[in-house]
Amino acid sequence: MVSKQRVKQPIPKNDSLLNKIFHGKYSTPFFIILIFLIFGISFFKIAFLNYTPPASDSIQWRASAEALIEYNKTHKDQALWNPNIFSGMPGFMISLKAKYPYFDSLRKITDKFMNWRIFYLFLGAVGIYFLMLMLGFEPLIAFIGAVSFGLSCHFIGLLEIGHNTKFRAVMFIPWIYLSILYLRKHTNFLGLGLITAFLIIQLKENHPQISYYTFLMIGIYWIYQLIEAIKEKKIGKFILFSVMLLISFVIVFMAVSQIYLVNYEYLKFSIRGGTTGLDKGYAQSWSFHPLEILTFWNPGLFGGVSPYYWGWMPFTQTSMYFGIIVFVLMIFGIGNFKSQTVKILLTISIVSLLISFGRHFPLLSDLLLKYLPGFNKFRVPAMILVLFQFSAVILAGYGLKLIIAKLRENDEKFVSLVQKILIAVVVLFLVFMLFSSVFGKLSLTHLGDPGKYNSSQLEALRSERLKILMSDGIHSFIFLLLFLGSTYLFLKHKIGKYLYLILVAILVILDLLLIDMRFLENYAPKKRVESSLKKSQIDKYLLQDKEIFRIYPLGSEFGQNKWVMYHQSIGGYHGAKLKRYQEIIANCMNAELKKGVPINWNIVNMLNTKYLIFNQQLPFDNLEYKYYDRNRKLVVYKNKDYLPRAWFVKKLELIKEKEKIWKRLNSPDFNPAETAIVENEIKNVSAPQKSSVKMLDFQLQYLKFDVETDTTSFLTISEIYYPAGWKAFIDGQETEIYPVNYILRGVVVPKGKHILEMKFEPKIYFLTLKLSLIGILLSLIILIIGLISYYRKNYKGKIEYVVKE
Repeated sequence: MVSKQRVKQPIPKNDSLLNKIFHGKYSTPFFIILIFLIFGISFFKIAFLNYTPPASDSIQWRASAEALIEYNKTHKDQALWNPNIFSGMPGFMISLKAKYPYFDSLRKITDKFMNWRIFYLFLGAVGIYFLMLMLGFEPLIAFIGAVSFGLSCHFIGLLEIGHNTKFRAVMFIPWIYLSILYLRKHTNFLGLGLITAFLIIQLKENHPQISYYTFLMIGIYWIYQLIEAIKEKKIGKFILFSVMLLISFVIVFMAVSQIYLVNYEYLKFSIRGGTTGLDKGYAQSWSFHPLEILTFWNPGLFGGVSPYYWGWMPFTQTSMYFGIIVFVLMIFGIGNFKSQTVKILLTISIVSLLISFGRHFPLLSDLLLKYLPGFNKFRVPAMILVLFQFSAVILAGYGLKLIIAKLRENDEKFVSLVQKILIAVVVLFLVFMLFSSVFGKLSLTHLGDPGKYNSSQLEALRSERLKILMSDGIHSFIFLLLFLGSTYLFLKHKIGKYLYLILVAILVILDLLLIDMRFLENYAPKKRVESSLKKSQIDKYLLQDKEIFRIYPLGSEFGQNKWVMYHQSIGGYHGAKLKRYQEIIANCMNAELKKGVPINWNIVNMLNTKYLIFNQQLPFDNLEYKYYDRNRKLVVYKNKDYLPRAWFVKKLELIKEKEKIWKRLNSPDFNPAETAIVENEIKNVSAPQKSSVKMLDFQLQYLKFDVETDTTSFLTISEIYYPAGWKAFIDGQETEIYPVNYILRGVVVPKGKHILEMKFEPKIYFLTLKLSLIGILLSLIILIIGLISYYRKNYKGKIEYVVKE
């Protein structure tokens, strides 16, 4: 816990105005206000005028969550199933509102005076500021660390593309590290309360990969503390710290179980499930090539972001650049290697960098994918570099500490070293400018470019990439020279400490902001951005049909979530779709039942697909032209052969191997209207001579049918098979749901007239509601007890505020 009295820096005898500002009792409020102003002014329109970046991922998410959001507005029970995307999948994988409020709910208040995007940047920066105060940095250096973290180009890029949960989760990493430092030093209720609260807040953002890396960071810290405890023979206090940390984890697990236990249950049914996790190639596509470390110096060396990016990843929409000055200061900071914090942060940096290499460092990545629990569930190895960026700004603070210490020591060798580095950088800059033509001989071509662009377009693209490489190189050299020049003048006693640190702060801010502005330059009023979600002419046409049905957007439209906003689609986009459904997409969806027609009508028909949407004419006998949207140049066709939402079949085929099921579904002589493929033997069913099925009610997680058959028959229901929650009831009596045609459901219906109901009631979800309430209450009680104890002891002056190295 940090207060105004937190770090008691002695005021130098020369009681100047700068001393009062930078070391006085009001220094912390001053710097917090300054941080707020820097972010508020730099991103003014977003912060205060309700402008928003046209974040494609945010729009994709908003469209996919629309059905759930609308349901929650009018129902007391929470939406848990979304029928609109991929013919139906668990809604808690898209949007799951926490049942019980917590500190993250305060966003409703902060949003009234500042947009959450900029407020979270501010929050992350303030976390670094307080963390560095706790580590014993003077306020001005802590301020430099704070703004350099908040202005890191990677985080600004995340905002532009709409990786919102990832961004918010990252902003709590400084607070979590601060809390664990406090708990290690004091092992009291306040430390326990803080680490518990901040872990809960981060985990509630529901970005498991960032939280996974956060726990990896905590693990590295814990190992260092174990080694230290053994060396200093202070095992008792370490055991107490470990026990309190374990208690924290248990409470955190309970508090966030509503989100994570249902997701964990879902994992085994998703493309990320099982012991193997994600496919290795898919998991490691976004691996950070070792040569891309050079982008820490020159953000445009490999083009920056797509379409100009020409590095080793498929594409990228953000930059890992966190400032040339911060990078150089980080190198200086490693010189403080006697500091345990430097050792820990350096280890975190090295580990995160090596993991980020992914497929480019198979010796490590293969080992982790095979043996590190949970690691194979994630993709984008480069994402772990958020830990590198977090460590870098604090190590940069140690770099500034080192420079100031060398001044006080009158270390001529260090002054000479800085002078030599300055001269070397000048020489490199001249070489960079004089021999710039050499860079034109680089390929400047991404692996996927030849298939996207013709020769003239590719040449123009190469030319633009070269310009970016050169301009960003000049940018970095200028800022590096200004920094090194200022450092040399400071070490030669030509400028004072405060002026030097102020110059460093200004250079760091300008260096990062000039790159940041590339990411948020296309922001627009929120209403204009959200206008892309308004109903199109096609949407309006389709919504006139009140029947329950699905649509099939063909081609590039298949993966667009705009279709699932208002309609039930067999397509969409989600990073963790159901594994069975993905296997049907990959192995069956585009099978040619008719030569030259890559559409599997068995799949399309059994999925209740009434309309197909395409940007070209489809001259097929089973399709009827219905509507043309001139604005979007898309045609709507009605599928004459689509099957209803449920139907009785004449016969069953028992096939257990999935590959054989796919092959059968791809067979032209298979007819899903008459035959159902089942994976277990089902006895005593026969083809009805007379039967009927009528849908009485359709809701997100509740279906009701009036069914009648003259014999015990088998009913195929065109709903996606998901055994972890869906239950079927015939006249109130539960009956078994069978997987049919690999992705659909089926039930045995006895002779006669019955009411068939299907309800989505995952047991694990209702258990987690109880666990979450207990966990949240425990965390609040511990935090309140800790705060009361803290203020009592603080009043008596018994608390130490700085972590001793």
